Amino acid sequence: MSIAGNCSTRQPSGIAVIKDAVPVERYAADVAPSLRKVSKTRMRGCCPIHEGENPTAFVVYLDTNRWHCHRCNIGGDVLDLCELVEKHAETWTAMLSLAQRYSVELPEKSERWRRWQNEKGDIRAAAKVQLAKVYQRRLTRVFEPLALVGGETPEEELEAMEELAAGLWPECLSLAGRRVNGE
Repeated sequence: MSIAGNCSTRQPSGIAVIKDAVPVERYAADVAPSLRKVSKTRMRGCCPIHEGENPTAFVVYLDTNRWHCHRCNIGGDVLDLCELVEKHAETWTAMLSLAQRYSVELPEKSERWRRWQNEKGDIRAAAKVQLAKVYQRRLTRVFEPLALVGGETPEEELEAMEELAAGLWPECLSLAGRRVNGE
């Protein structure tokens, strides 16, 4: 099967759906009330990003569905504008905001994608447990001299080490979780 064949049957992404459903001039008009049509292909107004007062600084290009602020010297599409105006940290939060605001139904993720996400979750969970075990072994060795006072029988030493290891487990699991999640 060719790559082109895959693309034609592929469901559009949420980003593509939002860009098709919400023209930049519609969103820009909602967030920049001063926006006025100045030609067939352009609208101008005050920039909603820096909340400027210059009524010609912010331009919406109707033919390309893009915008540009000459004061901020930035531009983009409807998602970029939403990210900046609503101060979203990521594109997907802007996408969700626009979908909710304009009642746009986003495509569902495929079953294959869901399985892949579950597999990644399982791999992360296994990595977290393995890393926690490594931390537990190392920390048990480090704190062993503090747990043993001397004169214990081998059985008592083993019991003390098992108690120490069990006491360290929650912190080791927490440390491993932060490392696996990139924190």
